[in-house]
Amino acid sequence: MQLTISIRDRAANRMPTGDPWDARSLEWSMAAPPPEWNFATIPQVGGLDVFYVCKRNGGAYRPADHYRDIKMPTPTACGVIIGLPAGACSFGLVWRIWWMAALFLAVAIVTLIARSFMREMTRIIPAATVEAVDRRWLAQAAAARPISRQLDQSPSNEGLAQWTA
Repeated sequence: MQLTISIRDRAANRMPTGDPWDARSLEWSMAAPPPEWNFATIPQVGGLDVFYVCKRNGGAYRPADHYRDIKMPTPTACGVIIGLPAGACSFGLVWRIWWMAALFLAVAIVTLIARSFMREMTRIIPAATVEAVDRRWLAQAAAARPISRQLDQSPSNEGLAQWTA
């Protein structure tokens, strides 16, 4: 039920800036939902609550000095194709259904071997794409207005809580 409601109401529940409750940790320092590469540049962490400290010092929501290409793994269904038969194999082993265990173990092994022959394991997301997405998100964050804690679940919440000192 929760998955259905989340998919149905995803546009209404979207938090463009990703920080609806004045969070402290880095996972709240990006858009929600995040882009496929998460951080546009690798965050520099020098202590606890870096995002919180950056917000207090005016360093949050700034564009990076430079953007680089991001290397991402190529999408594949092999994990699911190995995981489901492995689960079915385990079921067969527990209940001593030997034909089921052998069949699904073979499917998992064949998929694993087929995956080992795949040559294109990564893809490159160009720095220009990363920069364009990051700057668009930063513009949204700059346009969002902080709201009080009392209104954080109201439709006026654009993803920025009012910072409390």
